[in-house]
Amino acid sequence: MAKIEIYRQKRVDGGIRTGFSVDGARLLQHLQAGSPEPDPALEWFIDIRCTVRGKGPASESEAQTWLTEHSEFLRDALRAAADDIPVGIDADLWPHIQEINAPKGWKVVVAYSAIKRVDGRQMASHLRAWAKQFNSVARKLAA
Repeated sequence: MAKIEIYRQKRVDGGIRTGFSVDGARLLQHLQAGSPEPDPALEWFIDIRCTVRGKGPASESEAQTWLTEHSEFLRDALRAAADDIPVGIDADLWPHIQEINAPKGWKVVVAYSAIKRVDGRQMASHLRAWAKQFNSVARKLAA
């Protein structure tokens, strides 16, 4: 079984980091720069956590191929998680974990949390925005 995690993190400085890891080893990432004053503390994060049968991608090119092959399912997972929080998330849920109906041999959850209450109320829109931008964001990921 391989543990694959695709994540997106919004930093206090406005930067957004997106990455892809397999069994804890980061294969791909991209940091969209924020303000000139760096502050890596997180405002919110979203993780798509997949446990899949067999071996996961072992290289950057295999990871890109995996993302392309499964992008429709991953976008649907983000939208399903967004539909679960129409008003906002409770600050006591750290993180909120939404189990997703997954293909046979997979277990998938979308985990998300926000540090500030205002961001928690907007988490559904963050999830939908990533779903909408998923393919273009995935193409920017590099080793």
